Amino acid sequence: MSKNNKSTVSIAEQIAALEAQKAKLVELEQAEKQERMRVLGEKIDKLPAMFEVQTLAEVRNLINQREKGTLGALASDVTPRQRVVLSDAEKAELVKRFDAGGPDNQRSKLVAHFGISAGTLQNILKAHGRVNSRAATPAATPAATPAATPAATA
Repeated sequence: MSKNNKSTVSIAEQIAALEAQKAKLVELEQAEKQERMRVLGEKIDKLPAMFEVQTLAEVRNLINQREKGTLGALASDVTPRQRVVLSDAEKAELVKRFDAGGPDNQRSKLVAHFGISAGTLQNILKAHGRVNSRAATPAATPAATPAATPAATA
């Protein structure tokens, strides 16, 4: 029986040693986490000087401007896109130039000249009957199918 007592004491000692190692690992992980946070904090504190601003809020604003694509633009340069509305006379001129053809009256040049999109140009031309809308596909008729032809039935 003394052998059994020795082995149980040995297992209990091993468990206690493993638990001590586990506690030490947790302690080391916490120390590493604190060190990473300290280093990160030091780097964050240097950001305003790096970007030549006063506060972290200004750094955040710079990041937001970069994401929006307005970084470095002056406030007067950033304006929302204005909707283009062509008058009837401008639409008539557009259709007239389209009908005249030539290198200066290509779709891309008309779009750039009038400041409209290709879809708007297409809609104006369609409204004036200059382009065809997509035609519906004709339904298959029984006479057009191969099974209905006399050669296929023979």
